[in-house]
Amino acid sequence: YRKKDQKEKSKFERNLTMIQEVLKTDPENCDYLGYLGDTYSSDGKFEEAKKAYREAVAAMPDTLATYDQRSAYTYTNLLRVCQALKDPEEEIEEIYRQAVEKLPKEPDFECVMGKWYWGEGKYEKAVRMYEIAIEKLEKFGLLNRGTLATSMLVGMYEELGEGYRKMGDYRNAVRYCVIVLNSDHRDMAAIITLLNCFREQQVGVEAVFSFLEKIYNYSDTKDKIFLLHVSITMGWKDLERMYRGILLPQEREEFDAAMETAQSGAPLS
Repeated sequence: YRKKDQKEKSKFERNLTMIQEVLKTDPENCDYLGYLGDTYSSDGKFEEAKKAYREAVAAMPDTLATYDQRSAYTYTNLLRVCQALKDPEEEIEEIYRQAVEKLPKEPDFECVMGKWYWGEGKYEKAVRMYEIAIEKLEKFGLLNRGTLATSMLVGMYEELGEGYRKMGDYRNAVRYCVIVLNSDHRDMAAIITLLNCFREQQVGVEAVFSFLEKIYNYSDTKDKIFLLHVSITMGWKDLERMYRGILLPQEREEFDAAMETAQSGAPLS
């Protein structure tokens, strides 16, 4: 670990020296001020990073090229360090507004704001940001933009489903859960949100069973086992009985044996 720490420290110092040398002769180079912010941020020096990003923003031209990825990174990372420093919400939202004004097609701004609002428990604002981010991805594409939003796309859809559930909008919650599950049947976050929607609306277990048959293959052992496991995890006894009932005798025996082994803490063979 000491060797790794020393290597990281050496890398930080080398990068910092190189960037500072450029800035000595070109102190208002917004790109290199952005790199300076990245370097400080990577070392956990958020106050120094914020200062560098602020200077980078101040040095930017009035109009940015539509594919100016470096400037997009600067605004995105400025938002993130301000959030990490727990700056006032008004200050963070003002940075967001400036970023959108400069680069209106960049979805990463909404992605960062959505994740922050979610962590703050402001689900309506988070949902709005996520939907704008997805809309921008679909409308403007990914060329030199949307790096963060693309990597967090599944998470955004999951939180859209859960966010709408928390807001009591079950129709949209179910819609987003189904989008995720049609892409990945085994997404635990989406299936749990979906089943919570049904339970909170007091949907009958037979109707839930029929609905899920549109997504899952009840002839597939893995699908049946997955849904049985989810039902047990949620403590939904009636649904558990439904899925246990469609298992073949051998499938049921193997599942029970696996569950017994897992509960005992013994290693699976």
